[in-house]
Parts: sequence; structure tokens; C-alpha cells
Amino acid sequence: MDASPRFSLAYLQGQQAQKHVTVNEALRRLDALVSLSVKSRTTSAEPASPMEGDAYIITASPTGAAWAGFAPDAVAAFQDGAWAQIAPVEGLRAYVVDEGALVAFSGSAWDAVGGGVGSPAMLGVNASADATNRLAVKADAALFSHDDVTPGSGDMRHIVNKAASANTASVLFQTGFSGHAEFGLTGDDDFHLKVSGDGASWNDAFVIAAASGDVEIGQNLSIARDTPADFWSGAASGKALWMPYGYFGTNGSYALGLWWNGYRNSSGSWTSQAIAGLSSGAGIELQNAGIYFRWESSVAGVTPAIIMQAKSAYVSPGSDNAQSCGAASLRWSQVYAASGSISTSDAREKTVDGPLDEAEKRAARRILSTVVKFRWNDAVERKGDAARIHVGVTAQSVAEAFAAEGLDASRYGVWCEDEIMETVDDGETGVTERASGQTCQGVRYDQLFVFLIAALAE
Repeated sequence: MDASPRFSLAYLQGQQAQKHVTVNEALRRLDALVSLSVKSRTTSAEPASPMEGDAYIITASPTGAAWAGFAPDAVAAFQDGAWAQIAPVEGLRAYVVDEGALVAFSGSAWDAVGGGVGSPAMLGVNASADATNRLAVKADAALFSHDDVTPGSGDMRHIVNKAASANTASVLFQTGFSGHAEFGLTGDDDFHLKVSGDGASWNDAFVIAAASGDVEIGQNLSIARDTPADFWSGAASGKALWMPYGYFGTNGSYALGLWWNGYRNSSGSWTSQAIAGLSSGAGIELQNAGIYFRWESSVAGVTPAIIMQAKSAYVSPGSDNAQSCGAASLRWSQVYAASGSISTSDAREKTVDGPLDEAEKRAARRILSTVVKFRWNDAVERKGDAARIHVGVTAQSVAEAFAAEGLDASRYGVWCEDEIMETVDDGETGVTERASGQTCQGVRYDQLFVFLIAALAE
């Protein structure tokens, strides 16, 4: 064999003359190939003024006096004022200056390789990278800092890019390589924060809509997200905290409220959400004038009607003489007041039918004879003999006194009989009221006293 098998370095022969020629040729080849550095592997035109030691990887279509005859992928080295062609062998590595990349000859082409600068196909730091995890790091911490060496702009951005909206660009957090939290663009272009208890089933804990910036929290709460297209967008409005059955936000002017089963629309009327087929609407509204409690069985205006209002000087019903305080089945246990109640007695609001007739006076005297001492049954159950003694009449005895004189007690405001309602929660439409089939009788003592006084006056 006259030369080495890999780089074809000529061997010295016995009795060879001018051995220095052979040695120098081998040294020139070694000088070019050891720690090979080439200026470029994309330059096709032979440089006009190369420097000694310059080297290039020949392209597929080289041009120039020497390069035109060189084979593609060969190394062209400028030595002793001339270009020399060196055929690469499989495994030969070269640093490409204009790319800042390390390449290796595969036997048919020059390819970028990992483990060095440039664009490695995989990189493992204290770990093994693979085709899925091309960058793998095992460490207690990893630092990404702004560039204060080059220097850079002072900024630092970590960019995660995906091919299309339906793909995923995210950061996944695992325990024992089982995922439990993830944030990013998962399956669309909205920002998601997702959690999982088992690494398989995932729930969105937080979603921000890319198009609007609306926020959804969990499965049942959203801030502006899912806002109806016709939601009222007047002054100081347009933002709301939406929930399955209503929202918290403004419904007009500068008021803030909690609204159920509907909203004020852009046409200036009420849109029912028809929850469980219901047309009613309700709300608690806070504004400069006071606090308003609203409800309406079928909302006719912009908002449900006011049924009670609290202002700086008083608490009142929403409209005059329209609502009762309590009900036969839901009574107040006690009313404390600094003075007595005022009942309207304006003659301009009355149709006077005259004084009591004789039958009415006799009924009054009968009622006087029915005055008794009594104790409330629920007080007896709670307190026993210690239950307090009260004085009064029973509504039944009042009705009997009227009947004994041929009078109908229900025609008089003195006596009342009201249906007892019961509350029902069916789990779907919420709490509703229905008739229980029972009634509760009562008397208006302010009128009863006047009725009795008229009889006593004679």
C-alpha cells in the first residue's frame, strides 16, 4: 500500500529520493484536514483573492479555473498559492464559519450535527434527548436571562410557536411525568389554564378569549365572556360577570346589580334568558339614589319592576299600596318601632257609607263578650307554663259574632282569612310558591278597636 486508507497520505518508500516532497505533501493535507474549518459551504464562485489556508466545501455547481473541476462536497484548500481538492471521508467534521455550525460528512452529504454550536438536531443537558424531546435538561433550575454580553435590548422573551390554531403551544407541569397543570394555546388561539387530577381528564380553570379579552373562570363563571351580542352597551356598561343563570354588572345608567334570567338589550328593552322556560326576572340594584330590589313575573320594560327600595331616609315598597309586609305563611315575629304605625285616613281617599247600623253594633257587643286570655301554642311548646299570657279575641269568634247578626265578616276589614303558601324547590326552576290548601284567620286590631268603641259609646 502506497498511501493511508482514510486521507490518502503518501507513505515514504525505501530508497526513495527527495523524501521531503512526500512528507511535505502529507503535512499540507493534514494541515487542511485537522480541526477542519471552512469559510462556507454555499459559495459557488471561486474566490479571486484567497488567503493561504482558506478552505471551502464545494457546491453542486462550482465555477472558476480550479473549482470547475472539483467534485461536489469536496474540500477546496488554498495552499502554497494554489487550490487543492481533498475528497472527504465519512465522519469528517468541519466548522462552517459563515453559519457558525458544525457539520459532518455522511458519505454522501454534509449535515449539521448536535453537540456543538450552530443548529444541532438534538441536545441533552445531563439528560438524553430523543425525537420527541429534542431538548432535554435535568437540573434543579434553568436560567433564561437578557443578553448583557452582546449586548442585547435588555428584553427576554420565551417564544412558543405552533403551526395552526388547532395545534397546541403550551407549558405542561407534571408530577412523576403525569400532567396536572398546563397553560398556553391548547387547541385554539384562546389562552387556557387547565388542570387535571389524574393526568388524563382536563378542566379549563381559566380561559381568556383571544378576540375580545373576555375571561371565563372555571365551568360556571365568566367575566364578559359569553356576553350576548345584544347586551346593552351604554355609558359605564358592556362589562359583566356572567354566570349560568344571570350576571353581575350594570343594566343601565350608573347602577350596579346582580341580575337573574335576563338583561337589558341594545334596543332598550329586556331580553329574557328563559331559564327553565321562566319569563320572570329579578335583580338587586345599587345606585346613587339607593338600593332597589326588583322582580317581575314577565318583564315589560328595561328592568324588572321595583318591589322594595332602601333610601337614605326610609325603606319602602317600589310602588304605592302594592306590596304587603309579610304574608299569612311568612309573618314577622315582632316589630319594634319608636312610634306607632300611621294608617292613611284621608277622607279624599274614602267613600263613606255612614255610621254603624244596629246589627253591626250588636255584633260589636258580641265581640266584646269574646275577649279572652290566651297563650300562643308555639310559645307553650317552647316555654311550657312560662309562656306569656296575651289578651284579645280569636278571628273565629269575630266571624261568629258577625254571622249571629246576619252579617258576613269577610265584607269587613276587621276580619281576614288568607291562604297559606308553601315554598317548593324542584331543583330545576328554583324556589317557587304554591297553595298549601290551608288558611290563616286574623283581625285588624286598629279597626276592631274603633268598631268596639262605637258600640261602647251608647
